[in-house]
Amino acid sequence: MISKISELLYKEHTLILESAQIAVSLDKSWQINESEYAKDLGELLDFFVSYADHYHHAKEESVLFPALQKAEQPAVNQIINELIEHHENFRELLGKIRVD
Repeated sequence: MISKISELLYKEHTLILESAQIAVSLDKSWQINESEYAKDLGELLDFFVSYADHYHHAKEESVLFPALQKAEQPAVNQIINELIEHHENFRELLGKIRVD
């Protein structure tokens, strides 16, 4: 049985992954209408920053990961470290996209 917390995080991941498909769908749309592309991309980046990072990642980093680390299991801690690195890479990528 999946806990309500796990189910919530899973649904959040699904929403984020579905949103990533929007980015894929924008491919080359800048050739048709550059200003519309810039607007759509800006809104998508805002979503990734506010929802994926500030809402979802923040919950994982402030609540889930510390709770899991209490188990003091090396394999679990390794996974958490990898997820934190993934979050940091995500933030860096968003920052690069905004600058470029």
